Amino acid sequence: MASVLTRSMSLESSPQLEPESPSKRRSSALNNAMSFFLQLDANTVLRGNVKFHLSVDQIVKHAMNHGLTREQITTLIKIIVHPNTKISQAIRTKLVKCLVPSSKVPQSAVVRVISWISTRVFSDPGPTNLHSVLLRWILLIYDYIDGYDQLHKLYDIIFCFIHSYLLLPHACHLLFLLTRKHDVKLFKVQQLLQLTRKVGPESCIIGLLTIYKVFCPHLVPMKLEHSHKVYFKAHDSTWRSTIQEIVAANQAAGDDNGLDTDRAEIKIRKEKAFIQVKSKRQKLLVPEPHSASEEISEETDLNTTSLPSDFEHIHYAQLDSFSAYLEALDKIEYPSQIAAALKDKKLQLLLSCHPDQIVITRLCLWIQHVFAFGFRNTDKDECEKYEQLLQMLLSFSQNVQSFSVVEGFLECSLPLWDGQRFTPLIFSLITCFKPSTYNELHYCVLDPLHRLFFSCDVYFKSMCITALTKLLHNLSIINYGNMSSQEEQTQQEGNKSARDATGDTVLNETHLPSSTLDNTQSILLKLISFLDAVIVAGMMMEDDHYLLQMTTLDFLELVSSLFQKCHIPLVCLPLRVIHRLLLSDCPATLARLCEVINSFREAFTAVRSSRRDAVTCDTTLANQVSVLHPTGSKSKGVDKFNGLLLDIMGMLWQGRLFQERSNKLESIFHFKPPSHLADKIKDNALTIYMGPAFLGLAYKFLKETQREDKKIHPLQIEPFKDRYLLFLERENFPEFKKLVSTNIKSRIDKTAHL
Repeated sequence: MASVLTRSMSLESSPQLEPESPSKRRSSALNNAMSFFLQLDANTVLRGNVKFHLSVDQIVKHAMNHGLTREQITTLIKIIVHPNTKISQAIRTKLVKCLVPSSKVPQSAVVRVISWISTRVFSDPGPTNLHSVLLRWILLIYDYIDGYDQLHKLYDIIFCFIHSYLLLPHACHLLFLLTRKHDVKLFKVQQLLQLTRKVGPESCIIGLLTIYKVFCPHLVPMKLEHSHKVYFKAHDSTWRSTIQEIVAANQAAGDDNGLDTDRAEIKIRKEKAFIQVKSKRQKLLVPEPHSASEEISEETDLNTTSLPSDFEHIHYAQLDSFSAYLEALDKIEYPSQIAAALKDKKLQLLLSCHPDQIVITRLCLWIQHVFAFGFRNTDKDECEKYEQLLQMLLSFSQNVQSFSVVEGFLECSLPLWDGQRFTPLIFSLITCFKPSTYNELHYCVLDPLHRLFFSCDVYFKSMCITALTKLLHNLSIINYGNMSSQEEQTQQEGNKSARDATGDTVLNETHLPSSTLDNTQSILLKLISFLDAVIVAGMMMEDDHYLLQMTTLDFLELVSSLFQKCHIPLVCLPLRVIHRLLLSDCPATLARLCEVINSFREAFTAVRSSRRDAVTCDTTLANQVSVLHPTGSKSKGVDKFNGLLLDIMGMLWQGRLFQERSNKLESIFHFKPPSHLADKIKDNALTIYMGPAFLGLAYKFLKETQREDKKIHPLQIEPFKDRYLLFLERENFPEFKKLVSTNIKSRIDKTAHL
């Protein structure tokens, strides 16, 4: 009995062991697995070794679910590059796939990998697939490296990797990310050009030469067509997604709050970055404004003599107030992650005030790179992320109008777009596009939309026409702004602008250089011709849907006002669309079309009375759309409009549908109807009282003006067409009366006497 009491008292007095947490158990198991690899020697047999395979499985399981810390990444890299020949290439490659960071990657580990790859580049038999996988891993975790100064010191060593065809694309990509201006040397450019002659113009080599030419254009003699290139293909999308998901999960859990920061200023800056509360749902790809050069400068000797104040730069992250931002506007250094400008208003203002071509190129390439593989992902969470990114890009394009950054997005994303996701945002971005040539516009926008236009429904067609009409308007407004600035300059020099009979200011010939004017006219003319042909084909497919008719009329109203409202020396008739709408069965469509015809008449009249040259043409004259016609002289565009005007008046008012006319003024009705239809189709079949679009209005007019017991027929309106025009005006169709009053000479004289 005493022994039992003694045993129970000893148990009560002994301390109780706390249960080990799951995270500690996982870390312990991972450390044991890595210790097994570190203790391997040449005598260890791996074939059929159960502990060996269990250790590999444990590392894979932990890395793919939770990621590895900095110390664990360093240890695993030591295992991978260990010279033990018994570990096969397949196992080493599998372990490389496990290098998934939980937050940051130590720079020393990346330097070790580069050093190990270089040992095989300079020896036989050369690098293997394992070395290529390691280089791809560096590209995947490049944004998570805790520093770049030591890695950049190996720039020349990495440049030697380009002589290996296996490492060439990944080495060029890494060099592209690391390149600074002082890295560009003539011998490097010569080696890249020689490599181009050897293996051909590989996109990765052209991409590296492009950044070299941006920094030192005098060292790269060849012409690089870099506006339509995706230089570096996106590899390992699954691996990339795994890394991003694990890092994002650990950041959300707060695992990166204890990062080691040796400098107090860096710590203060990072704390300021976390003052703004962000929604956990907004895990965007856009980085925070951060200056990497600030960290490098902090490691330099603080006692060294500083440069004169005229050459000092102020890091963007150091500016705490908007007043300090304005005072240092000329000395601000752009952040290392220029993509932060997509959501930072002050950075957008800085880009508007001091646009830097190198910075703009970096931003365009970043956008192109992000969307190169982002649009292929159809997950719901990823779609929400890219939708927010598109909204940022749209806001940036609307705020910063001195240059355009949507080219890279449109070039790589529109060919992959299905026409359903992000439709309003993408069409809004299309309206912000500023092409330098029509070929660029056709390659980036029109050709991808052309394929979608004929495979989607009428609502997509209408949105597409509306977006391209808005794009046409924006291009015209941009040109008008340039002309206005030139006009003010000429007025300051004492040049007086001419005035027409009504007193309106008429533009001089000196508003724009002829080269710029011709290029703008060429883009606008070809875009109008493209829309003219596409709209007619779309209306034929959709049986002249009313929604398509309304969007088409918006397009026609804009084209008819280019000369008078936008001061573009251009009057172009989209004849195919006008001819199609003339046969519409909707009175509202015909009424708006009459208003468009009146607007074209005013534009041609203004061209004839102005003192500057203008383009007057139509879209059917494809070989003459860019010919300048002198003012005051006849042109085919004027003749085409006169023929169109005679057709419309003969069709709607005079009842002379199939009238004979001189060859100079061609008619769309200049043909003889088939014999079996000759008696059924009368000349007045499409008038404003007999046409299919007006039968309901004619019936209502006759019911109001005739006795109830009298038989009625639309032909009874012919003697009372003037009263019928007043009736149409009462029914909110005043355009018909205005068209007749403007173009019928007898009515013009009658109005003048009144």
